[in-house]
Amino acid sequence: MAAIQDAKFKELGLPKSISEVGKLNVYHRHLDKTSSTSPLLILIHGYPQSAYEWRLVIPLLPADVPIFCPDLPGYGLSAALSEHTKLDHGIAILKAVRSSVPGTDVIPLVLVGHNRGTRIAHRLQVSSSAGEPQIKDLNLKFIGIALLDILPTTLMWSLGADAKTQVGSFHWAFLANVELATEMLKAYGGGKWAQQMIMRWAGSNERRLGKLKSGDALEVYGSFFDNESVLHASCKDYEAGAGLDVKAQVDDQESGRQIDVPVLLLYGKEYLGAKPNVTVSNAWADWVKDQSLITEVGLGNGAGHFVAEEAAEETTDALLKWIEEIRG
Repeated sequence: MAAIQDAKFKELGLPKSISEVGKLNVYHRHLDKTSSTSPLLILIHGYPQSAYEWRLVIPLLPADVPIFCPDLPGYGLSAALSEHTKLDHGIAILKAVRSSVPGTDVIPLVLVGHNRGTRIAHRLQVSSSAGEPQIKDLNLKFIGIALLDILPTTLMWSLGADAKTQVGSFHWAFLANVELATEMLKAYGGGKWAQQMIMRWAGSNERRLGKLKSGDALEVYGSFFDNESVLHASCKDYEAGAGLDVKAQVDDQESGRQIDVPVLLLYGKEYLGAKPNVTVSNAWADWVKDQSLITEVGLGNGAGHFVAEEAAEETTDALLKWIEEIRG
């Protein structure tokens, strides 16, 4: 099934490479055209998926837009790292970008993340603003971050006090028990697990579900999760999400470190927007320096968690409109 992913990106005009740093599997185009008027789009997928998540968005983008689309470390066809925090994963992606973009000029970029990818985008922007040396030395400029269908990590953990939310998010605690979860999922079938979780979080609209399943997507994602290495690395990702990532966000809040670039909050109204006692923009208010930086777009008509696939057209339209606005 990996061949299906490779073939789709080739069809879309994105050659494949393996980064020297981190051994990430990356699909990209027009990196040499990155400029202040055409920032690099870094598309970061979520769980339990791969770069294939963006197959429906990419053909809707202008043909000259520079794109960098990796499999996350340990996911898809990318090698796992020894450390699994969102900062570790994010820095591996940024180092791969820096080594791939020609020249030494500042690289303007827009981070577009979904699910785990959103947590990486959030972590990178805040850490960059705080002067994280490993990011500062890469000579990058964050133009904005798009956060697709997600809430801050510490807020998600606090919502566990609500029974319905806790049942819906049971995998957070389960997967963080790495060795047990890996063995149990291997016995159950990693691919079966991935496909069932995707359908659990998907929306109710049959047309949108058809988009999500198009191109044998469920089979592609499932085939990656049939690999024990992917199961283990993805559980380590959640282990970090229950430990070091939480500590980093607590430190951010205590130190007043917040997102200080334009933010697009895009989500399914009947999925994230339906969580008890949560308003998406309010949930992010304490994490963004100035509320004028927030653009909120809720997608209805049965859209679920996987907005980049279930609602590719609306997602892309909102993304392009927002980028046009923040470029000035």
